[in-house]
Amino acid sequence: MNTGFGFFEMLLIVTLVVVFFGSKELPALLREIAKFTAKLRRYSDRIKRELDDVTRSLEPQPVPFAEQQAKKKELRAFYISARKKMSAAERAEKSSIICSRLMGLEQVKKATMIMVYAEMGAEVITLPAIRRLLSDKKRIILPYGIEGTNDLGIAEINDADTDIVIGKDRVPEPVETLRKTFFRSDLEVVVCPGVAFDYNGGRLGRGRGCYDSFLRELHGKIPLIGLAFDCQMLHENLPFEYHDVAMDTVLTESGIVVGAASAATTEGSPLQG
Repeated sequence: MNTGFGFFEMLLIVTLVVVFFGSKELPALLREIAKFTAKLRRYSDRIKRELDDVTRSLEPQPVPFAEQQAKKKELRAFYISARKKMSAAERAEKSSIICSRLMGLEQVKKATMIMVYAEMGAEVITLPAIRRLLSDKKRIILPYGIEGTNDLGIAEINDADTDIVIGKDRVPEPVETLRKTFFRSDLEVVVCPGVAFDYNGGRLGRGRGCYDSFLRELHGKIPLIGLAFDCQMLHENLPFEYHDVAMDTVLTESGIVVGAASAATTEGSPLQG
């Protein structure tokens, strides 16, 4: 504990005492200084402990891993159910609006090589957008699961009707003959699905970590765009772990709900499937 009295300060005090009071008063004065210093140290230590306690109470406490996983599982069940409650017609209509917004993003307009998912289950429907992008001479890259791992591979497709098959996990993937070596560093935009998103770009996937692992080295280098329905947006922060990757932009039928300051849109007519 630093009391504020260094060697030279003490020497100065001793010198002044000797000059003005004589050497007889020196021992008594030194004893008083020692008592005062001890009291000051005890008081300062007590204040420091109290301040440390207050600081610790204000710091966010880490959520235990098991508790965080249980929360994610609960959220997945809730938002998958919310998405499934939409009728096929409602999902198609909203998907058309969302994909029109996607086509209007400047990042998408300027890109020549775009990774897009093909929808499964009740996800935002992307096949009409894929067809449109291909007709606009964009190079379209689709992800696929690498067997025996939780990793994603990527392959370029040329035809949305002939180059996509349903994989063993019911996920639409590029046909095997197209699965040649393709470098993710060549991608210019990535469009991601998700079970839920928050308004900071946090993304909740299906729990396998495929996209997070794939996107980690791309984050901050190219635009990462999530597609979702309004019913998939969470108003509080999603449970976030160190390996989770946030989106730069999230689009819903309501518009750009994340990243509005950095993305310009053009309202187009709904895409036709």
